[in-house]
Amino acid sequence: MKIDIQARHIELNQQLKEHIQRKLQFSLNRFERYIGGVSIGLSDVNGPKGGFDKQCTIQVFLEKMEDVVVKDIQANLPLAIDRAMQRSSRSVARKINQKHKQQNQRRRSKTNEEIDSDVLLN
Repeated sequence: MKIDIQARHIELNQQLKEHIQRKLQFSLNRFERYIGGVSIGLSDVNGPKGGFDKQCTIQVFLEKMEDVVVKDIQANLPLAIDRAMQRSSRSVARKINQKHKQQNQRRRSKTNEEIDSDVLLN
């Protein structure tokens, strides 16, 4: 899985990179065959002013499906990353389940059409 991490107004140190890698492995690894890549944007919205201003934006590029984009703002960056990862994992799971349901419905309708055409021929 290709991972792109960008930081704006935040120092992207090795500890933060490792935290992101661990969270990605935990939350999205089971969907790896559906994921083309992940883009993570980290920023400090208000700069030195403080407050709830640490933002994590995650974009998951899914194969043959729409991308999943999740944004979360918290007081500290690890919490924003954790929450965004949890939400992106749930969203990816939901998209994949929807795709499987649609594929199953198409298969059933094709099977029903084949049965109907066999009945008409006999």
